[in-house]
Amino acid sequence: MRISHQQIYSAIIRSMNKPLERLTEDQIKLATGRRINKPSDDPAGAGRAVEVRSRLMAIDYFEQSVENATQWLNHVESALDHTQTILTRAKELAVQGANDTLTDEDRDALAEEIDQLLEDLVSTANSKFSDKYVFGGTETKKAPVVASRDESGKITDVSFQSNTTGTEREIGDGEYVTLDITAQDVFGGDNGAIQALIKLRDGLRNNNPEDIRDTVDELDRALERSLNARTSVGAKINRLERRSLELQDEKLNLTQQLADLEDVDVAEVTVDLQSQEVAYRAALSVGAKLMQPSLLDYLG
Repeated sequence: MRISHQQIYSAIIRSMNKPLERLTEDQIKLATGRRINKPSDDPAGAGRAVEVRSRLMAIDYFEQSVENATQWLNHVESALDHTQTILTRAKELAVQGANDTLTDEDRDALAEEIDQLLEDLVSTANSKFSDKYVFGGTETKKAPVVASRDESGKITDVSFQSNTTGTEREIGDGEYVTLDITAQDVFGGDNGAIQALIKLRDGLRNNNPEDIRDTVDELDRALERSLNARTSVGAKINRLERRSLELQDEKLNLTQQLADLEDVDVAEVTVDLQSQEVAYRAALSVGAKLMQPSLLDYLG
């Protein structure tokens, strides 16, 4: 049985296509640096790579959430620290003001400093971070403390607009952290920090030692409230730091998994590329010889 030229040509083309395809695949792998460039390269590996990439996107979201929450709580902690400084100084002045040897002028001077501390405390209660009130609960666009003033501009009372609902941030799958400690929690109440300063200032101005002495205990309670709030915030910051490290570890592991799945072994592919180049050149050489016409072709 005689083999036709068409059959010979088809066999030659098939023998050249296989190394050419491998050669092209190796060139693409080296150019992209990736072992999987299309799902058919490794269906199981490609599927796993999609899962890993999806999880890495989730981790990026959680890391951003943790960072934002940490920045927010750091600002809250700073405000609480300043609150304690204000209240500590106010207590010192209250103890001084309760001294029966002080003159009216002495108490007036103390009252003036307390008035400045009161203004500072109200301003601290209305602290902002990223244009949001940190002690407002979910009402982050409204000042949580609104002051009423007399004709001279002195604060005579305050009202609270903060709610008791804290803002939450998702820091993991089903894991949340509550950010807010409200102004009412730290500064509010009839015997709260702000009312204590108002009472102390007025007691000093009215030369009322009994009211002055009462505020010492009230300021102690206010200091305890601010300290408890600060301790709670510090615990949350520590939790966020631990969560950040956990996310970093998971991200590192997943990134390595993705590299193992997708990254090309340059040395291995380079060797294979050279092998396929040799095979392709050999196929070309054999094909060229087989396709040369002979005398029998002309005679036949």
